[in-house]
Amino acid sequence: VITHGKSRFATDPAQWKSRLERFLDAQPGAQGPVTVEDLCLPPASGGASSGTIIFTANYAATGRSEKLVLRYDPGESQTHEYDMVGQYQLLRALEDTEVPSPPVFGLDASGEYFGVPGFIMSYIDGTALPSTYPVGGLLFDATPAARTAIVREIVTAMAKVHEVDWRSKKLDLITRQGKGQTAL
Repeated sequence: VITHGKSRFATDPAQWKSRLERFLDAQPGAQGPVTVEDLCLPPASGGASSGTIIFTANYAATGRSEKLVLRYDPGESQTHEYDMVGQYQLLRALEDTEVPSPPVFGLDASGEYFGVPGFIMSYIDGTALPSTYPVGGLLFDATPAARTAIVREIVTAMAKVHEVDWRSKKLDLITRQGKGQTAL
């Protein structure tokens, strides 16, 4: 069990399974009952700033299955301030843009279902760069040609972020401003 502020939430996959099923069944337009299987609590690596659980959701009404991801607030941190609502709103705003980002399916802002704030998003296959990328891992270990391709992909994605009309997406409403008189 992990302590989160004054509340506690489970790290046991069986407990997450029932919480995820209850949450997915409660979503508007749910094609339930929904069953969850293949839960994976990945080791901390890329994407480790929030808690992450990868799982498969099976929808009884349609027979459809899909791989999804739960992102949740893992608790207090010395280096991060978790804003799961802001992350969800940002991903939702980017859904109809050219920015490569996963669609999101539901937000538990209060922690009613998960015990902590969190949201569900689509799973996108790939490898996240670990925070140690300058000294080891995918980018560091790549051949020069592969490293060039990876960096080009990153720069292309960054350019797409900068092409988003942030005013029309109302992104100014979900960003936090730095403290003090200037951003420096």
